[in-house]
Amino acid sequence: MKNALLISIVCLVVWACTVDDMRLSYQHTVQFGIYSTNTKADTTLTNFSARGFGKDSLLYDKEASVTQIFLNANLNADSVSYLVQTESLVDTISFWYTLSLSPVSGSGGVTSEVHVDSVWCSNAFIDSVSLVYPNVKYNESKENVQIYIF
Repeated sequence: MKNALLISIVCLVVWACTVDDMRLSYQHTVQFGIYSTNTKADTTLTNFSARGFGKDSLLYDKEASVTQIFLNANLNADSVSYLVQTESLVDTISFWYTLSLSPVSGSGGVTSEVHVDSVWCSNAFIDSVSLVYPNVKYNESKENVQIYIF
């Protein structure tokens, strides 16, 4: 009896969701705050560029002044790497994550959520990284990672 009820509910939900209702929201941008290693205070990167590693995806192009960085997770992978540059120094930021889907509405809408598992940098101008809030959720603006600059 329980199985029949469960199957009925699943069929009803699938039937009730139209293609338009099943759109995914791709709010999967990891927010990085930038800090000075010496003072632990917010700091600014100048002439900043960032691009996906092995991809033609320029996210920042010689930005004059950057105090936060927003880097996207790839929904078709469990990790992503970016080449980041300031002035003449180039570093790499990589992060590994787990993707999950969460319901948004009773009509079948879902959104993707990212849980950042770990972060790594190559230490050219980035001293260290600290994962402070690993959950990246739809419509939420929280600093996920702190980057400490030499």
